[in-house]
Amino acid sequence: MRVAQFIRTHPIEIESEWENFAKAISPAGPALSVWSLRDHLREILLAIADDMESPQSPEEQAEKGQGKKIRGGSLDQTSALHARVRLNSGFNLEQAISEYRALRSSVLLLWMQTEPKDADVILAEVTRFNETIDQAIAEVIRRFADKSEHYSDVFLGVLTHEVRNPLNVIRLSGETLKTSQLDEAQSRRVERILRGVGSIDRLVSDLSILVRSRMRVPFPLTRTKSDLGEICELALEEVKASPSDAILELDKIGDLTGNWDRERLGQVIFNLVTNAVTHAAAKRVHISAEGSESEVVLRVTNHGTPIPLETQHSMFDPFVHTDTASATNKKGLGLGLFIVKEIVIGHEGTVEVVSTESGGTTFTVRLPKVPASH
Repeated sequence: MRVAQFIRTHPIEIESEWENFAKAISPAGPALSVWSLRDHLREILLAIADDMESPQSPEEQAEKGQGKKIRGGSLDQTSALHARVRLNSGFNLEQAISEYRALRSSVLLLWMQTEPKDADVILAEVTRFNETIDQAIAEVIRRFADKSEHYSDVFLGVLTHEVRNPLNVIRLSGETLKTSQLDEAQSRRVERILRGVGSIDRLVSDLSILVRSRMRVPFPLTRTKSDLGEICELALEEVKASPSDAILELDKIGDLTGNWDRERLGQVIFNLVTNAVTHAAAKRVHISAEGSESEVVLRVTNHGTPIPLETQHSMFDPFVHTDTASATNKKGLGLGLFIVKEIVIGHEGTVEVVSTESGGTTFTVRLPKVPASH
């Protein structure tokens, strides 16, 4: 009897082995019903047999072996449902994978106990069976990873929401203290408090943007008629409030008004300039804003340590540090340039970087004055 035929004709024996193993590997196992322990197994077994008996070219076999097989077939769908139930029942990823490893061993052991004839022992079929089990395991890993990321995103979303209330209380208290009769030392302490609140507020804002991006929630923008030159000036004043001896130069050319979110674009400029001062150790940063009829082009240039070419392709990804001045100078979460990209894309614009030893590093942001959707 061939392996696929054995799977079709002996599901009860295989299910019994599966049940015993699932009961043993998880603390929740003994409390689960037979139906829960054998969840989706019959469908998984039939899907495995169907997959093994379906035609497969050498190219398809090679792709499947490399994990490139297109997902969405009956085995993937059933494995995904089973993974979700196991996750909700308290199984961890290692235990879920162990189930499939046990299924592989059980099927082959029970099949060999039937003493198959030489004509039934076909190496290619056994290989196909192993590849199918690996495919199911890959789907389980993907589903567990997706669920884990979802829980992390929800946690971050709740955290950033809850932090804002006490943060606003601290800010309001600090602003109230500023209007009181304070001596010079007390005023400096209040200013430090407010700067710290501002830093935390930016971090919370960055995390909320990250969560929205990961959960594919549309980016919120409050558009008003704004002057990018004024936005640049305000952002640079904020940068100058931080301890730094860098010289910041601003050139404003042409009409710089557009329909934008002032606060978010201020964050773009702040992040780009701070990135140059903090991570590239630039002593001079040149910012230019040039307006045309349809768009405004913002350029932030510095001649600090250039960005390696291999880093330029990933530097707008989250949690990527672009420190080039010092390998140990890892400040922040590495979200600054990711936030820049998200805000610019939200404005239907583009951002790119060019960095060389001779020409320095220039970030170029192009912003349409009016969004195409208007």
